[in-house]
Amino acid sequence: MDLESDNTVEEIIESAASFWSKDPGAYVLKWGRKLLRGGLMISDAGIRDGDTLELIPDPEGGI
Repeated sequence: MDLESDNTVEEIIESAASFWSKDPGAYVLKWGRKLLRGGLMISDAGIRDGDTLELIPDPEGGI
C-alpha cells in the first residue's frame, strides 16, 4: 500500500479493512512490537518507506 506522510493510522486501517470487507473498529495496526491506533500520523510515528505494517484484530477487543 502506498502511503503519504500525512496519512493517519485510522485512514490506513479504514482503507485496509474496506479492501477485505472487515469492520475497521475491530482492528489496529502493528508495527514491529508497537500497536498503532487513531489519529497518529505516519510521519509522527517514525514509519519509513519499506516498513511493514500488519492489520491485526484489536487485542483489547475493538468496538
